[in-house]
Amino acid sequence: MTEFDSTGRPLRLYFEHLLGGDVRILQSIGLYSMGSILTHREPKWAYWEIIPIALVIPGLCFGLACNTNNIIKLLKTDHMMTMEFAATTLSSALSTFKGYRLLVYRREFYFLIKTCHIHWNVQVSRNTLTQSIVEIARLARLFRIYYGTMVIIIFSAYIVQPFGAYILNPPSRSNESIVFTKTVYPARYPFTLNSSRAFFICLTLETIGMYFLLLHWIAADGLFSQFTTHLSLHFQILSNQIRRICPSTMISPSKSTTVSKRLKALIEEYIELFKYVRSLEKLYNPIIFATVLVNAIILCTCLYSIQYNIAKNNWKDVEKNLLHALGVSLQTLMFCICAERLNNEAIRIAGVHQAAYDCPWTAFSSSIKFSILMMMTLSQREYVYSAYGFIHLNMPQVTTIFTAAMRYFTLLRSIT
Repeated sequence: MTEFDSTGRPLRLYFEHLLGGDVRILQSIGLYSMGSILTHREPKWAYWEIIPIALVIPGLCFGLACNTNNIIKLLKTDHMMTMEFAATTLSSALSTFKGYRLLVYRREFYFLIKTCHIHWNVQVSRNTLTQSIVEIARLARLFRIYYGTMVIIIFSAYIVQPFGAYILNPPSRSNESIVFTKTVYPARYPFTLNSSRAFFICLTLETIGMYFLLLHWIAADGLFSQFTTHLSLHFQILSNQIRRICPSTMISPSKSTTVSKRLKALIEEYIELFKYVRSLEKLYNPIIFATVLVNAIILCTCLYSIQYNIAKNNWKDVEKNLLHALGVSLQTLMFCICAERLNNEAIRIAGVHQAAYDCPWTAFSSSIKFSILMMMTLSQREYVYSAYGFIHLNMPQVTTIFTAAMRYFTLLRSIT
């Protein structure tokens, strides 16, 4: 047990270190009141906070509409470009939806972050945080950093090429040295970019849109990783407390009363944790549902584009599509691995049910045995984190998504 992490930082302040980056990302998209978690103040939820996202989301929807229009125009003439544009449009639509979800349900996100903060401090006061638990929480933070870096690289691949062409080919008086159709978004706009100034303004606005898209992606996915990790850690702590409910097999009547009260408190804590799991499910149901349905299609289109561009020796687009495929694959793995860990700690062999069985229940009185039996009854029901109850998130789901992607890819190759 320790009150400090491996670097000497007090554990009570360590939570700000773990989720501080996620909170600042939320502030970067306009939800500034989220910073109240770090300052221990009540959020004000000022009306002006929603202005950045409220202005950006309609702009992103306009871009998506233009992208879709471009796809429809190319559908009969260029199947290859249609596939590539469809992948970017689907990813952009998913990120836009995440931003909308963060805006509309900002209070619910705040509640879950604050709940994790409160429970972390409670465990610090109980001195139940082991170094291994702190290390797992630290690894979740590092994963968010690496994951965010990957997303930034993916989006940069779409931004660098148009800006590079603009910088390396400065506009001449006749404007013939710039291809004004090479924009960040694969969009067919209802206006013509026929001047250097209009083209630069368009690129700038598209880059601002990409900035918000990548922040929406990182914020929503990173928070899911943090929520599931911290909830699974609290289930793990609960399991450890059940196993150590009484170190001795011989207990006095007064000790028996204490153990009985402690077990009842643990049962209430278990039910409370499951309420938070249900709140997390409800909050992320539409995001995960859309992600599972869309990612297989995106992977399929990316693979098809990679194959085509390799055959044409178009290595710039190969790099871009490969990064996109890796990002989508990592997103799929992240959702399923984090949910699988929560499944294991909440119910299965590594979790509460096994802990209740492992404690020395044979030496306890009938009232204590009844409490343990109630705990085992509550935890014996099979639980799998799911979206709307029928799309399960676990490691077999990863195989399902990747298999579906390969089936779509094979079908595309056979008909084109």
